[in-house]
Amino acid sequence: MVAEAMVASISTLASFLNIAVSVRQLKEQYNIDTIQAIKMFMPSASEQETELLNLESTVELLDTTQIISMRVLLRLLDELEKCEERWEKSYEDATSEMEKDDADVKMSSCICNLLRKIKRWNGGDLPKGEPYEKMWLSHRCPN
Repeated sequence: MVAEAMVASISTLASFLNIAVSVRQLKEQYNIDTIQAIKMFMPSASEQETELLNLESTVELLDTTQIISMRVLLRLLDELEKCEERWEKSYEDATSEMEKDDADVKMSSCICNLLRKIKRWNGGDLPKGEPYEKMWLSHRCPN
C-alpha cells in the first residue's frame, strides 16, 4: 500500500472515531438523539468529518457504535494515534523500499487489530458501510 493510501486510512478511521466520541458526548450532555447531536457537531467538524457525516450510512454507523463505551472509544483513538506515530517514524527512518513496505504491513496489521476490537466491542459485528467495511477489505483483514 502506498503511503498516501495509508495516511488516508488512518485519517478516515481517526475522524470517524472522533465523530463517534463527539456525538456520544453531545447525546449524553444534552439528552438528544444521534441526528440532533450530528447537527450540533457539524459546525465544528473538519472537512473530512463533514464528508463522513454526509455519507448515507453515517447515522446508522454512529448508532451501532454507540454501544461501545466512551472509555473504549477513547482508548481506540489513542491506540490509532500510537500506531500512526510508529508508522510515520518507521517510514521516515526507512532506508529501502523493503523497510517502507514493512512499515506499511505493520500499519495495516495495526488497523486490522483496531477494526477487530471495534467488531468485538460492537457485539461481534463490524459496523456496516464506510469507513469500516472499506478499510477491512483494503487492508485485507483476516476474519
